[in-house]
Amino acid sequence: MHITLLGTGCPAVHLERYGPAQLIRHGAAQVLVDCGSGVTQRLLAARSSGREIDALLLTHLHSDHIVDLFQLIISSWHQGRDRPQRVYGPPGTRAYVEGLLDLWRSELAQRMAHEKRPSAVALEVEAEEIAGGDILAIGEMSVRVVPVAHEPVRHAFGFIFQDASGAGPRIALSGDTRRCPALIEAARG
Repeated sequence: MHITLLGTGCPAVHLERYGPAQLIRHGAAQVLVDCGSGVTQRLLAARSSGREIDALLLTHLHSDHIVDLFQLIISSWHQGRDRPQRVYGPPGTRAYVEGLLDLWRSELAQRMAHEKRPSAVALEVEAEEIAGGDILAIGEMSVRVVPVAHEPVRHAFGFIFQDASGAGPRIALSGDTRRCPALIEAARG
């Protein structure tokens, strides 16, 4: 299991710290956590791309954590992605994704008509809303969703990644949070 910090910045622009995003790799699976500013460039620098991402997990819906979602979708299509993007996030994720795609619908139609790519399936997004305690299966990974304290945000998460067998190392990762006993306990060991 391997983690690459793609961006650790915040809404303030910085030349050396891109927006929040982390890449978790385990076996053949690649999971992107958050989608901050510059994520598509940082994925390429990490020898990955939106084409290869199996799932995007959103810690919460603050703009600095989701601002490059459309860029991820469109660049993945240009990179030859052959399946819809899978996005998991807190309540409100589905409405956000639908609104984002509606906003860009006419631009996407123009691109599809002009570029004549063989498939538009990469422009589809399967959004699933998650809750604390959920366990996701992604490739050979098991991902436990942990609620964290990021008031006034009502739904914010950390994630515990481990091999689906339960063996081997684990990665505990959170978006923005205060000291959070639930995350501390979930990360123990």
